[in-house]
Formats: sequence, structure tokens, C-alpha cells
Amino acid sequence: MKYKIFVNAKNNHFAGGKTILLNLIKCANLNSNHNLDYIFYLPKDLSIEDNKNISIIQDDNFNNLYYYFFYCNKLLKKYKIDLVVNISDIPIRTNINQIFLFDWSYAIYNEDYIWGRLSLKDLIFKKLKKSIFKILRKNISLYLAQTNTAKKRLVQFYKIPDKRIEIFPNSISLDHFKSKKNKIELSIKENKKKFLSLTGYYPHKNLEILIDVAKLIKKSNKNYQILLTLELSKKNRKFIKKIEDLKLNEVIVNLGSIDQKNIPFLYSQVDALLLPTLLESFSGTYIESIYTKTPIFTSKLDFAIDVCEDAAIYFDPFDAKSIFNSMSLIDDKELIRVKISKYNKLLKKNISWKTLFTKLQKMILKELIS
Repeated sequence: MKYKIFVNAKNNHFAGGKTILLNLIKCANLNSNHNLDYIFYLPKDLSIEDNKNISIIQDDNFNNLYYYFFYCNKLLKKYKIDLVVNISDIPIRTNINQIFLFDWSYAIYNEDYIWGRLSLKDLIFKKLKKSIFKILRKNISLYLAQTNTAKKRLVQFYKIPDKRIEIFPNSISLDHFKSKKNKIELSIKENKKKFLSLTGYYPHKNLEILIDVAKLIKKSNKNYQILLTLELSKKNRKFIKKIEDLKLNEVIVNLGSIDQKNIPFLYSQVDALLLPTLLESFSGTYIESIYTKTPIFTSKLDFAIDVCEDAAIYFDPFDAKSIFNSMSLIDDKELIRVKISKYNKLLKKNISWKTLFTKLQKMILKELIS
């Protein structure tokens, strides 16, 4: 018997959500169970070349509220869907069993240091989104949490039975890392210790603290350079201009947006990852750093410790001096060697996308007969 599986990816336009989507599409094309037909609902602006074994819908002319509360349910009936796999941030209103990949961490963190840094517009939007999640979560039959920390917080915040939450971690997109590295021009100093902050400019990424860190680097005359990967958008220009106005652009260098295929080469040119983030579900950047044996300097917060365990060097993300002092440990060769030696243990835990997809299909089949 053939079952029709609707994969909702309406909001997976960029960053980690897009990476997850592209890996699932690839796996569905190559490793799909012959009893399962996948129909992917994709963002209108996303182009997919290889879709020989899946169906694609891209008629997104609707806002989120209308889509999740009304329109999507019409699609499920139209295509006679048997089960929903939802990899976007909001549950669908449906009576059909729904497997929901949970990766929107704002829904499980109430800390003031996260919500207090949002603009009024962002605050209203995220509070509304969180309220919608609370309303529609009753439509979820199985949650996929990316870490044990996320699972514990889901149980704590929403009293979800433990048996309704499976761990479904993030993984590295190996295609780029196993292929020949693309060489790109980088505006970096050869004689500097280079710390890469591979992330977009969002409030929870806490990039502003790096300005105070850069001041300490400049004052101490350390040969450190912080590399950003921010696109030159209107949203980012104010932050980039502030770096220039403070004459810190020799310490903090913005490389601009980096294409996914060029990221392996970028890792090969840096000495460490520097991520002062305040909120993550499961940053793929950690796994990439572990895979490339790049030392990790990051926030001493639960989500980071869950993924990196004792292999990272941690700091207080609210204290520029703590970050600066931890960065100084890059010169402790023995400490760095010990930290990297712990990566093998973490890599053994890293499940390939092919294995993850096999696990997902088993859960799909189990939900179909439940």
C-alpha cells in the first residue's frame, strides 16, 4: 500500500531550516521507502533541480495564519495525505497525524536576556508566533527534538509526555566537505589568529558583544582577528558601520555572505570558531567545526554544552573580558590539542543525513499504523 506524506517546508527559506530541507529532499530522492510518496510544500523562491522521486508544490500566495489554520488543511484533503511531516516552525491545524521537527528555540526559552533584546516589532511578532504554537501544538502527534536540552524544555514548558518526543539531531552536509574545496578570495591577515563567527546578524546571536571584545584585542595589541560573514543588507549596515566608525575594522573583518559550497575552504583558513550566541536549537556550525577539527569558543549555556560537551572552550557571553580571556587560550597548544582530541567521541554521535532519514521513515511508518 502506498502512503502519501506531506512535508511542510513553507518557512524554510534560509539558514539552518533551508539546510535541513535540502538534505531531506536529497534523501527522499535517493533513499525513499517504496511505500511512501513524498509531497514537499516549498517556499515560492526556492529552486530545486533534482526532484525525480518526489512531488513539489510551490503556490505560496498566503500569509502564515491563513495557511496554517485553513489553506494547508485543504491541500491535505486535495492530495489525500496520510501523514504530515512538518519541518517549519508552526504546527498545521489537522486531524491527520503530524510529526513536527521542533527547532524554534524561542518557544522554550523565557529568559529576559533573550526576549529583552528584541525590537518592539520583533517582540510582538515572536510573542504572536509563540501563542500560535501553543494553540496549534495539540495537532502534533510526535515531536522531533534536536537535543536532549530541547526535549527537557519541551516537557517542562508544555507538559508533553516523554514518549511523544524523539531525539532527531542536526547533521553535517557532507557533500561540500568531501568534495574538492573551492578557493575564494578572503580579506584576512596571514599573521593573525583568526576567529570565525559564522552566523547571520540576529538579536540572539549576540554579535554586538564582539565590539567590546575587539576593543580589548586592540588595546592589548593581540594578533587576533574576528571574521564575520554578514551580507551587506540594510539591516546589517548599521552594525558594520559602527565597527568602521570605532576604527575596529582591522580587528573585526566582515567577509560578506559565504556560499555554502565555500564554507569548507573558509574553515581551512581560520584558527577557531567564535560563537557568542545566546540561543540555539542545534547549530550546525558546531558540528562543522568538530568535523573540520576547528577549536570551538562559545557561550557557556545549556544548548551549547549539550552538543559540544567538554570539547569546547566556554565563556560568559555577556562579559567581553570573559570572551577575550577565553580567546587567549588559543595560544595554549596543549589545551587545544586535548579539546580537539575529544572531537572523535562527538563525531561518533553525529548521525549522517542518510541514517537520520532512515530513522524518520521508521517513525513515519510507526505513526501511520498507530
